[in-house]
Amino acid sequence: MIVVSGNGFLAYYNGSSWQKLDSGTDLPIQDIWGAIVDNDKIRILCTASEKYNTSEKKLLEVDPITNEVEEFEWPFQDRRIHSVWFNSSHQIWICGAGVFVHKHSIWKEYGEVPLIFTNRIRGLDINDIFVVGDFGLVAHYNGLSWKVYPEVNFALYTSLDFKEDFMMAAGQRNGKGYILKMSR
Repeated sequence: MIVVSGNGFLAYYNGSSWQKLDSGTDLPIQDIWGAIVDNDKIRILCTASEKYNTSEKKLLEVDPITNEVEEFEWPFQDRRIHSVWFNSSHQIWICGAGVFVHKHSIWKEYGEVPLIFTNRIRGLDINDIFVVGDFGLVAHYNGLSWKVYPEVNFALYTSLDFKEDFMMAAGQRNGKGYILKMSR
């Protein structure tokens, strides 16, 4: 198990004790995602950035065997990153100041999603992905195109989870906690 926090904090629990990992950054870790990919290999990626500062940002990869942390290529230095999701080594999805996918060693930005800051990206598969963000942004990718849901209530969505036929987003609206539930 790995935990993250502000100022680049990463720690690994080996079943009996905690070990701090050297992330190589003082940036806040905004998101972490891990999955079993290609031949039962565990892959763990983290996004590190300041949400309201466009200067430094990093995509980090944690090696679950050696616990070493390395920086993963991020070619859009003028674009903030905030969240990461994947279920294979072949497609890595990033959101923040846009929505991006790393596929076949090439990064691509999806222009169909409005350029509103996106706080979280999660999916069930590469053709079933949700992203949520500021100003009530909720969008779904079906493998071919993005559908934006402007009819959902205006809120600042900061997190989401997606299981089977339900997507839940959490955030705030008018200074109060707010939860959005969408179903198929």
